[in-house]
Amino acid sequence: MSEAEGLLLTEIGVKKRYGDGAENISPQWPDGSKNNNIDSMTVRDGNVLEWNESKGGNAGQNKRLHNNEYVEQGTPRYRESLLESMENKRRNLINNEMFVDPNIDKAIGMLRSGDVKFNVYSKGVYDAVGNLVSLEHRVYDVN
Repeated sequence: MSEAEGLLLTEIGVKKRYGDGAENISPQWPDGSKNNNIDSMTVRDGNVLEWNESKGGNAGQNKRLHNNEYVEQGTPRYRESLLESMENKRRNLINNEMFVDPNIDKAIGMLRSGDVKFNVYSKGVYDAVGNLVSLEHRVYDVN
């Protein structure tokens, strides 16, 4: 439920911010794995607008191990670590002649550009009948 709720909160948050003109895209690795990937990115007219992390329930910021040190989501070092991991994974897939989703390349380009905001959509609050009343949206400068 937590992952599904987080993805739904992100969809709602992106729609509130950008209306119908933007699309929330989740790049996919061909092996179906979710590690070394972003949750989603908001794209309008082919341009990446933001990098989104979806958090369900009361999940907090995650960390990842990079060069024997933990780096926290929403920081420049996390972006650099994720970019390095994604580039390495992509290279290995290409070397093994596997198809790579063009959205993976788009995500790598976004992370590489140095002009990206890290958005976290989380903590949905619901009324007594289950309607979403509010959600939390935080933005981090990861450049």
